[in-house]
Amino acid sequence: MASPRAPRDPKATNMDFPERDISISPGSKVAVIGRGMMGNALYNRLAACGYSVTKHGRDFGDSNGLLEADILFLAVPEKSLLQNVVPKLAEIKFSQEVETGIRAKPILVDLTNKSNIKSPGTVMSLCNELGPLGFRVIKGFNSVSAYDLVYHKPRKVLLAGTSDWSAMEEIMKIASRMGLQSQVIGMTVADLVHVENYPVRFFPGWGYAAAISGTIWCATVIYASLRYLKLFCCGSYPLDMWPLYILNKTFCWTSIWVFAFIYLLGGAADLARKPLAHCFVNMLSIRKQLSIVAYGLLIAHILVSLLIFGPQYYGKFYSKSLVNNSTLSTGIGPVFTYGKLLGKIEASMLLGVIGFMIFSAVAVASVGTIAADMSWKEWHALNRWGGLVALALGAVHVVVMGYAGWSKIGDTSVHKGLPSITFVSSVPVLLVIVFRLVVALIPQRCKPASRVFQKDTVAMPIGRAMHIDVRE
Repeated sequence: MASPRAPRDPKATNMDFPERDISISPGSKVAVIGRGMMGNALYNRLAACGYSVTKHGRDFGDSNGLLEADILFLAVPEKSLLQNVVPKLAEIKFSQEVETGIRAKPILVDLTNKSNIKSPGTVMSLCNELGPLGFRVIKGFNSVSAYDLVYHKPRKVLLAGTSDWSAMEEIMKIASRMGLQSQVIGMTVADLVHVENYPVRFFPGWGYAAAISGTIWCATVIYASLRYLKLFCCGSYPLDMWPLYILNKTFCWTSIWVFAFIYLLGGAADLARKPLAHCFVNMLSIRKQLSIVAYGLLIAHILVSLLIFGPQYYGKFYSKSLVNNSTLSTGIGPVFTYGKLLGKIEASMLLGVIGFMIFSAVAVASVGTIAADMSWKEWHALNRWGGLVALALGAVHVVVMGYAGWSKIGDTSVHKGLPSITFVSSVPVLLVIVFRLVVALIPQRCKPASRVFQKDTVAMPIGRAMHIDVRE
C-alpha cells in the first residue's frame, strides 16, 4: 500500500498556536457538509440525537457555524470534495487560526465513496491536505445509506483513522447514539484505504465461488451429455431428456463435489505450514459462498427428482413383472408392470433424506442470529462433523443407487466403456471423507500451529475476525 505524500509542515506560517481540547457530547457542535440525501438524513439523525448541528452546501455559501464545529461530516460526491471542499476547508481553517490564535483540532469524518473501483478516492487527499492543518481524519459511515439513517436500521459502521484514539472514541459514541454498531478496522493509512474500498466491493467472494462451481458444473454437463445423449456416440437417450433427466444428474454431482472441495480445503489447511499463503486464505474465506451454491444445487436436484420420479424415467428402481405378450398382442417385445420401489432404492432415498436434513441444520446454524446463540464448540462440531456425516450419507446414497453398473466400466458395448456417473461422482467424495478422518486422527501436536493472522480477503469483511481458526 502506497504511503501518503509527505504532510506539509503545519508550522509553515511561522505561527505557533495553542491547541484546543474538545470533549464531544450531545449538544456539542457538529457540521454536516452536503445537502444531498445522505447529508440531509445524517443532519436529521444527529439533531434527533441531541447534537447542535449545522448543514452546509458543498459550495460553502453559508459557512455560519462551520468554524465553531468540533466535528465535520463530509457527505459530498468524490469530485466535488476534491475540487471544492478540500481547498475551501483548508482556507477556512487557516483563516480561523490567524484570527483566533487557536489551533483547533476538529474531527473530520469522510463519508464519501469512490465513484468506481479505479478511482483514487478521497481519504488520501484529506490526510495529505487537511491532516497537517490539525484535522483528525476518520473514514467511516460510507457503508451506511440514507435509508438506514432515516428508518433507524441497526447497521454496522466500519471506522478507520490515523490520528489519536480519542477522536475514534468520540465517533463511536455518536454512532452508538444513532443506533449503529461501530467496528474499528485500525489506525493506519492502509486501514483508511480498506474502509474506503469496502463499499466498492460487489458481493465479495461470490465471483470466485461462482467460477469454481460453474467450472465443475460445466465439466459434469459435458461428461453426462457425452455418456447419455444419442446425439453423441456413447448414449441412447433423446435430446428432449436433457433439460431435466440428464441435467438433474449434474446438479447432484456438482453439489457433492463442491461440498467435498470445501472439506478438502479445511483438511489441507489443517496440515499446511503456517502462515498460509494469502491465495490459500482467500480460498478458505469463500467456503461459505461455496456451501450456499452447493446447497442450492442440492435443492435443485431434489425438486427436479420429485418432478420426474416414476417408472417412466427410473424403471430400474421399481420391482416389475412380465406381462404375457400373446395376451396383449402388442408385437413390441416384453411388457412389464411396475410395483413398489426396490429395497435398496428405499434405503438409498432414506440416506439422502437424512443427509439433506443434516445439511439443512448446518445451513440454519450459519444464520447470524442462530449462530450467536451457539458456543464455538457446538458450531464447530455441527459444521465439521455434521457436514462430513451429511456428505458421507449423500455419497452412499449415490453409490447404492448405481453400484450395480460399476462392473461394466470399460465394457465398450455399454456407453463405450465410460464409467457411470455414480462412480465418477462418489469415489472422489469418499476419498475426501477418508482424508478428513485421517487428518482428524493425527495428534494435534504433530500439526503446524493452526492460528494465523487473518488479513483482508476477497470475501471476509475487514476486521470481522483478525484471527481465525483456519481448520474451520
